[in-house]
Amino acid sequence: MIIIVDAQPVELPALFATLIEQHLADRSPANEKHRPLPWLFPGGKAGHHITHSYLLTQIRELGLNPLANRNRALDDLVTTKPAPLVADLFAYSDQVTTKHANENAVEFATYASRRE
Repeated sequence: MIIIVDAQPVELPALFATLIEQHLADRSPANEKHRPLPWLFPGGKAGHHITHSYLLTQIRELGLNPLANRNRALDDLVTTKPAPLVADLFAYSDQVTTKHANENAVEFATYASRRE
C-alpha cells in the first residue's frame, strides 16, 4: 500500500498497511464510506481532517505516550546507525541524536569500516 505524505508517495510495510486498510474500512459513518476522502483521519466537519490535539487526546486515552514512544524509537535507531545519519534521515539536530547515542553508550567510530 502506498500513501501520500506531504505530496510524497510512501510505501507502507505489510503489517502497517493491513492496519491502515482496516482503519479505512471502519473509520467513518455509513454515509461517508462510499465517498473518497482525502484524509486518513477525517474530522467531524465535512471536508476537514481531525485536529492534532484531538488525535493526541485519543492516543493518550488508549494509554499510549507518544513522546516516550518517539524517544524509545530514537534510542533504538541510534544503536543501529550513527547519530548524524539518524539526524539527517529524520530531520533531528546532531545534538539530539548524539545525546540519545551517548545515553545508550553507543560508539560508531568504526562504523564505516564495519560496513565494508
